[in-house]
Amino acid sequence: MKKQSSLRISTRIFLTYFGLIFMFAFVAVFCYQTMTSNRDTSKYVSHVVDPSLKAMDDLELMIVESKMLTTNWVFLRSDEADKQALKKLHNIRYPALKSQIDSLTFKWENRVAADSLNIVLINFEALIRTQKQITFKLVDFEDYDDPSLKFDAESTLEDKILPQTNSIINKLHTVKDIKKKRKILLENKVAESTVNLRNFVSVILVIFIIMCIIMSIYMTNIITKPILRIRSAINTLGVGKLEEIETIGRNDEISEMITSVNTLVKNLKQTSEFANSIGVGNFKIEHTPLSDDDELGKALINMKTNLAKFSAEERDRNWLNQGINEVGELLRKDHDNPFQLSTKVLGYVVNYVNALQGAAYRVQHFGADKIIELMATNGFSFSQKAKENVYPGQGFIGQCVVDKKTRIIAATEALEPIYMGTNAITPKQILVLPMVIDEDVKAIFELSTFEPFSPLAMEFFSRVGNMMAATIDLIERKHTTESLLLEAQKLNTELSLKEEALLAANQKMEEKAHMLEEQNEAIRTKNESLEIAREAIRVKADELERANLYKSEFLANMSHELRTPLNSILILSNLLVENKPANLNDKQVEYSKVIQKSGSDLLMLINDILDLSKIESKNMELEVEDVNIAEWANDINMLFAEVAKNKGIHFTVALDKDIAANLPTDRMRLSQVIKNLLSNAFKFTAANGSVNMRVYNAINTSKYNRDKIQGSALCIEVADSGIGIAPEKQQAIFEPFRQADGSTSRKFGGTGLGLSISRELSLLLGGEMTLESEPGKGSIFRLFVPLGSVETLISSSLSSYKKPEIAVVENKVTVLQQPQVVVNTLPTGAAPDYNLAAYKLLLVDDDMRNIYSLTSILDDYKPNIVIATNGLEAIEKLNEHTDIDLVLMDIMMPIMDGFEAMQKIRNEMNLKSLPIIAVTAKAMKGDGDKCKEAGASDYLPKPVSKEKLINCIAHWLNINKAIAV
Repeated sequence: MKKQSSLRISTRIFLTYFGLIFMFAFVAVFCYQTMTSNRDTSKYVSHVVDPSLKAMDDLELMIVESKMLTTNWVFLRSDEADKQALKKLHNIRYPALKSQIDSLTFKWENRVAADSLNIVLINFEALIRTQKQITFKLVDFEDYDDPSLKFDAESTLEDKILPQTNSIINKLHTVKDIKKKRKILLENKVAESTVNLRNFVSVILVIFIIMCIIMSIYMTNIITKPILRIRSAINTLGVGKLEEIETIGRNDEISEMITSVNTLVKNLKQTSEFANSIGVGNFKIEHTPLSDDDELGKALINMKTNLAKFSAEERDRNWLNQGINEVGELLRKDHDNPFQLSTKVLGYVVNYVNALQGAAYRVQHFGADKIIELMATNGFSFSQKAKENVYPGQGFIGQCVVDKKTRIIAATEALEPIYMGTNAITPKQILVLPMVIDEDVKAIFELSTFEPFSPLAMEFFSRVGNMMAATIDLIERKHTTESLLLEAQKLNTELSLKEEALLAANQKMEEKAHMLEEQNEAIRTKNESLEIAREAIRVKADELERANLYKSEFLANMSHELRTPLNSILILSNLLVENKPANLNDKQVEYSKVIQKSGSDLLMLINDILDLSKIESKNMELEVEDVNIAEWANDINMLFAEVAKNKGIHFTVALDKDIAANLPTDRMRLSQVIKNLLSNAFKFTAANGSVNMRVYNAINTSKYNRDKIQGSALCIEVADSGIGIAPEKQQAIFEPFRQADGSTSRKFGGTGLGLSISRELSLLLGGEMTLESEPGKGSIFRLFVPLGSVETLISSSLSSYKKPEIAVVENKVTVLQQPQVVVNTLPTGAAPDYNLAAYKLLLVDDDMRNIYSLTSILDDYKPNIVIATNGLEAIEKLNEHTDIDLVLMDIMMPIMDGFEAMQKIRNEMNLKSLPIIAVTAKAMKGDGDKCKEAGASDYLPKPVSKEKLINCIAHWLNINKAIAV
């Protein structure tokens, strides 16, 4: 082969790339200088020329605007806005614009244009001074009525201001034209430079491409072709074919690479022979690394060593896992028979480890004592016997139970041989293995072997021991549980008998008090068995008490959450019904009435739920007075007459002649019961039916239950010809939320609270309620109310409620369970047209619906309203507005609630006399007292009516006389 140039490839590549780099450096410097020049020119246009033109446009607009505003000052004396705008232009806007123009003209290249613009500014400042002369003449409204002042101003405007304005604008246009021409010139310069740069780069690019093609052909001949031969040889190595490459007659890097590849082929042939030997399992073959850096050779040697080790470990692991799995399978069976289980497991272990024989013992507990009992043997000869029972500490087995450690005894010649038919074998090693769980030995294996047990076998014994101990523990616990269950059933029967005996003994305790000391010890012994039952009852009572507490808290929170949006609905719908702006048509007013009616119905439902809660917690209040029966019945008749007429139902109210004139009772609660009964009667009676109410003395009927009511009573009977109630459902309708028809497709609505509340109220009134009904024939409800004195009524209600206090106020007896909230007596009826424009009110509420509805009410009275959305913000508003006259405070708010806010206002801010009205949806019993204790002057529960709110505000602001708005 012909000897080629000895110039190395790296030198050739260096020279090639050096030429390319030089060309690129030259092009880069030229491009950089051109682009820098264009950038500076563009920056000058965008940062100086364009802003200058914009500023001059603003100046022109300002000049024209000043002329217009000055003209308005002269001819429109009432246009105060234009006057203020002119002052702002003179004193603020122009100085700012002049400062901007000065900073820009400082950067102009053409100083003549800059001087011309400064002259325009000087002329405009002179014009401003002339305009100010006019403003100084026409200052007050009356100055325009002075003919001389007005004439001077108009003359100055026409003779000076208007001509000067036009002159200044013309000069400004001249300067603007100069700058616009300069801008066009600079932009053309940048465009021309850009075109030249693009042409230069295009030429250089063509030259570069031609050079790259030439160098590519050259490099391919001297580098690429030999490398392709080397790549082909390496690819051949990649597929496992070991072939050497033909050498070339060059002294460069390519020749060295071919030599290295041929050396690699020879070494790989040697290494492959070694790997083949390892692959067939010949781990004894030796291999010498090519050098200290031969990582592949060292890796193959390590692989051989590790494969030999892993093969042995894998065999041991498979042996161990197989044994553990098969023992586990045995342990999952025969859990009820530990002897059979031990026999199978012991037999398997002896065979699996090639032991000679084995025995299995189980540790039995008898109170504080233990006995080690033989459960199974394996491989014993006909002349051998295993000891049946061993005690802790006796022999190796007994000692193993005490110290819980595995014992390995090396056999001696003194050991008795094991006879196996025709042969006798003497053991060389005995293993005593305790099976421990939770520091308690459950069983012991004793194994004999001809050869010492290997570490792998010892690990197998340890794993089997843990599994065996856990299984025996499970069997013992199961048997213990079963025995305890039988014992518990037996004790439960005995406990029931003892409880019955104890009840019988307790009934005779008063008669045998003198024998109490002698029987105390026996009773205490029996009471120990009842302590668990008593504790369960106490826990149940605590749970019931907590449940009642949670229920009360839930009702209080639900009352707040429901009353808050309901307050907005009722207030805003009432404002729509009033239609004071007269911008709603009759149909829209009718819609508003429907919304108001629906809100009122929802409020009645909330009140029913709260009444039910008060009844269940025994906190319902009575206000007892002498009720005129005739007047009361007439009110009922007037209330339901229109309902009967609309439904086409015959309705009568009848009073017997011999009844008393007055009835001592709570008029509101009595009306609540009868209204509910009549409402149900009309609901379940179709058109052309009848509903009749009759009042008579209960002494005349057999339906009167004298066991519940002492003395004479009055019966109020409500009968209808409606759908009736089946006998099996008559008891259920008096339960809360239950109705005769409770399906989802029922025809009649309602919550099912009315009859439940009515029944409880009848008991609270000292009477009772009965029902007669038959499906399809109607129903008759009878309410029996005791007659007589007020004290008789109170006595009758004691059977279901705790004894109340009695307070007599103006011949009126009130039954009180807890101190009532004292609310100031305010005038009722429509709110007068108070003018609250002189007062500032702070409205504190986190719900924007309430804020909107309350401000909608107050807008008609024109107060100054400050709003805060929580207690902390309310305190900040009070510190900011020291002239606030009254606070409307919500209670349940985030960050700081109303209680804490009122306490801080009273104590920390020391505003003792500031009226604070708590307007809140927390309407549960005692909430009013809590508000008063926290510092409230008054308390209005939501939803609050417009009349109550305005009258309450007027009361605390001491507005005694209505002032027209």
